[in-house]
Amino acid sequence: MVTEAYDSQAEEYTRLYFNQTEEDIPNIDHFISYLVPGGSILDAGCSSGGLVNYLNGKGFKASGIDISPKMISIAKQKVSQSDFWVMDMAKLDFEDESFDGIMAMHSLIHISSEEMPMVLTEFKRVLKSEGKILILAEEGEADKIISESINCNSKMFLNLFTQERLVNFVEQAGFEILEQYITTLININDLPGRGIYIIARKP
Repeated sequence: MVTEAYDSQAEEYTRLYFNQTEEDIPNIDHFISYLVPGGSILDAGCSSGGLVNYLNGKGFKASGIDISPKMISIAKQKVSQSDFWVMDMAKLDFEDESFDGIMAMHSLIHISSEEMPMVLTEFKRVLKSEGKILILAEEGEADKIISESINCNSKMFLNLFTQERLVNFVEQAGFEILEQYITTLININDLPGRGIYIIARKP
């Protein structure tokens, strides 16, 4: 359902959201201040590669994965200097300790509550020791299906969170929470206007 929805709207989504929104940039810049300059970062749920492009501009070695083949095809064209793969976040095809950082921006909302522990365990596996993760997830109800706003004929699975519930998932996966805070979001795809940011460390 998620794959088909994003494949069908990939070009329009890219037009609207390839560049980072103003409210995300300070949070991204704050996260990368935790990382070694020039380190490796995986954008998990990279869509058409806009965040990877931004991280490259900051001097990092960024790459991306997404479940949508059409999004990855566009990302490879627009950010040709980086690597992109069609990949399931619950089954990462990377060696252990491959990355200094992982960013999951607006992407864990498409992972069911049942699958969340598996995804976060995979994130932890491919992070280097002391590696950091940044999660942004919207506040709201868990595990529901909505009509997608860009293409109203598409249905979209969403798993939204309370701050407490998201923190519990992250801590149960073995991460140490470094920061957690609520921020206001520009409304994207008719989602609620509050986001939960979490920065965590792999011990």
